Amino acid sequence: MVVGHHDGNKIELKLEKDGISLKKSGRIIGMTKGEKFVEYEDITGIEFKKGLVFGDLEIHTSGMKIEVERVKKKEGEAFVTVLREKLHETRQEKVGKSETLSPMDEIKKAKELLDAGAITPEEFEDIKKKYL
Repeated sequence: MVVGHHDGNKIELKLEKDGISLKKSGRIIGMTKGEKFVEYEDITGIEFKKGLVFGDLEIHTSGMKIEVERVKKKEGEAFVTVLREKLHETRQEKVGKSETLSPMDEIKKAKELLDAGAITPEEFEDIKKKYL
């Protein structure tokens, strides 16, 4: 877990099995509070800008940027290292799953290629025979 701040709010980021949980708590009445979960596969980038004692963490997703300021340097570095490992594992799992398509998926993919004109009807029939 890593703790920092943003706009006067305390932010806690915790690495979970499938993503990061974010907990935001304000110290002043009326500030926005809440919890959010971001899956690893939705994360597009990570940046940790180090200072002498603290650093600023940015996590980019397809729809937002999570900014956490004043993160202890050692905690931030460790968090980013583990997060990058999790992202790598997630991408490797995704690649592994996409390589093991079912026979129906292979036929559907071949049909799309046929419809796009990338393969001939004969090649499509050969692929169909192979997977049926």
